[in-house]
Amino acid sequence: MTGYLSVSHHHQLYYRCWGNESGTPILFLHGGPGLGCSSSDERFFDPLRHYVIFLDQRGAGKSRYKDLFAGNKPMHLVEDLVLLLDHLGIQKVWLFGGSWGAALSTLFGIYHKGRVEGMILRGFFPANKFCTHHFTEGGTQSFFPEAWHRFVSMVPDDERTNVAAYYFKMLQLEDETLVARYNFEWAFYGFQLSRMEPTINEDDLRAHADGYLNSALLQSWYSVNNCFLPADFIYQNLSSLKELPVYIVQGRYDMVCPPEFSWRLHQLLPDSKYYCVNAGHASSEPAIEKQLKKILEIV
Repeated sequence: MTGYLSVSHHHQLYYRCWGNESGTPILFLHGGPGLGCSSSDERFFDPLRHYVIFLDQRGAGKSRYKDLFAGNKPMHLVEDLVLLLDHLGIQKVWLFGGSWGAALSTLFGIYHKGRVEGMILRGFFPANKFCTHHFTEGGTQSFFPEAWHRFVSMVPDDERTNVAAYYFKMLQLEDETLVARYNFEWAFYGFQLSRMEPTINEDDLRAHADGYLNSALLQSWYSVNNCFLPADFIYQNLSSLKELPVYIVQGRYDMVCPPEFSWRLHQLLPDSKYYCVNAGHASSEPAIEKQLKKILEIV
């Protein structure tokens, strides 16, 4: 089943339900912000045991918008999930989220714990100033100096005190060719960091341009605004989640969301299950995919 859900004057969200309607309901929350879902995301789940709701968040994937930024902040996305579950007549779900999707999962749990059966989180992104600066202001250069150099080379020397802000400015220009270039470089930088052995080349990424069309603009906007959350908001508001089953899967060599982010989450949720595997950030990393599938065997 597929459909569009109108959540505001500016946004209609695309959703798709997959699997056994009588199975365990799982809400899949994609990363980004702005990356959207794809059919390859089905690979984690058992169509006989799971009923998975795939949602393209505001401004992502097949979702429609009149104004990309209008009402596009974390709390709007959280309340969208409530509207979608109510629309589908589902009271409680498991949350399956990676990176930004993991942050959104915890935010939803903080505000709507009664709608959550449990969480499966991958490559946790704490949505604070430190983690956004790690990605956009040079925290990756110790291990990926060539990727960082290419990314920052797009920014004049006198603008490098805030790389995300410069990208955000350039991504809003009327020059479509220049916008496309900055969009590509933001996406390519992220892909280069996401795997222990980067396999995607420039031609591969250009062939899938639609998949990152708005992701750079949304990600830079969220970065410039520290994800629109008070400092360390997620870490400081986890007490209500301690009673929930939470599984955390982390890549040991994740350069987008280093292990210290998810380890701190695990320490604040001492009953959570923590799995650190030899992998990078992407859900397609073999060790991460294997561990996620193993957890889903018992959900």
